[in-house]
Amino acid sequence: MHSWKKTNSEEMKKFLGLILWMGFVKTNPISNYWSKNPLYNFVLPRNIMSRNKFKLLLSNFHFADKISTAPEDRLKKILPLVNKLQKKYQETFRPGEDIVIDETFIPRRGGFIFKQYIPNKAHKYGIKLFKLYSSEGYTWSMKIYSDTLFHKGRTLYIDNFYTSYELAISCLNRKTHVVGTLKNNKKFMPEDILNCKLKKGEIVSKEDNNGIVILKWRDSREVRILSTKHAPIMVPSNIHAASTIQHSSEKLKPLAVLAYNKRKCRIDYSDQMVSYVSTMRKRLKWYQKLGIQLLLGITVVNASIIYKIATKKNINIRKFREILALKLLGLTDNIDKFKVQSDCQCNHNIAIRKNALGQKIKRACKLCYSNKRLTTDRSKARINIKRTTTFCPDCPDKPQLCIDVFKAFHCK
Repeated sequence: MHSWKKTNSEEMKKFLGLILWMGFVKTNPISNYWSKNPLYNFVLPRNIMSRNKFKLLLSNFHFADKISTAPEDRLKKILPLVNKLQKKYQETFRPGEDIVIDETFIPRRGGFIFKQYIPNKAHKYGIKLFKLYSSEGYTWSMKIYSDTLFHKGRTLYIDNFYTSYELAISCLNRKTHVVGTLKNNKKFMPEDILNCKLKKGEIVSKEDNNGIVILKWRDSREVRILSTKHAPIMVPSNIHAASTIQHSSEKLKPLAVLAYNKRKCRIDYSDQMVSYVSTMRKRLKWYQKLGIQLLLGITVVNASIIYKIATKKNINIRKFREILALKLLGLTDNIDKFKVQSDCQCNHNIAIRKNALGQKIKRACKLCYSNKRLTTDRSKARINIKRTTTFCPDCPDKPQLCIDVFKAFHCK
């Protein structure tokens, strides 16, 4: 901390831009991003800020003032950020008819007492967030319930963790429909429906006086679902092909199941997009990990959805992140202005790589590939990569280098 200097908004944008970029180019530990070892030798971070500055900012990355927070509040270190982001989410976008409640699990093992343990997860310990989405996958709220969305005729899609008869009645009283999968041991549910033995393709259902339908359908496995909106009817898997319903070859599914799958698959995709944030795992406090996930995960996905709606352009999440990272870092799409430098002070020679038979060997230029990897993934970087027969026999790993970049790689 003796070398700490005051920061500003521009430097913090670059700091967040580097974290976003680290999600594209993955290596550990963090210091490798600034290494001049030919195995790494990333150009971009060294031209943005020093390694020590980045680590100082990371170690002091906080979201709340200790003086103004209640000491007994377990979420005091992250709650101000959560509240501020949630307010922005709700000011920016208004959900349509369909809304979904789901949970997100952020892996984290130690450092706080309210971590969750879920044995069937790859990462068994972490922070569980309950989120309310729009049908587009936009995170509108990070609370289980939000009264401001009731009384508008919306439809709430939920999984079997939440679905219950009592919830269905409560939502109907608020002019909100509910569609959700069911566990087979829920109270106040018709046991004859839940326990009925079915053959593949068969369906059984029951509807009460409130219009709540409990349905069971057998596909490759049993599916139990509650709906206050859908009649217990079978429709084609491609619901737009209703005119073909009479053909026996057309696979039929319950209408409620199709509607549920359509909404939930978008949420799963949204969670997948959020997961591509950063490789940083160690040496982060729980609130730093959660804060980065909120700022560069959920918020960026929300921004991409708004961008698609506003521009009517179908941009994938990776490209959107690349554009955002370049803006935060103060760069343009052209990064050729960066020159790779090496600490090597000795004279290096260029040579032709040959096999035992004296035949020339062509390989991808290491530096050209590394430069492409700054803005794209491995598979795309390999496309149209320059291949050369020249290499440097004086470097420890004898890298393949084209003549155009040989001097830049070995400048004194």
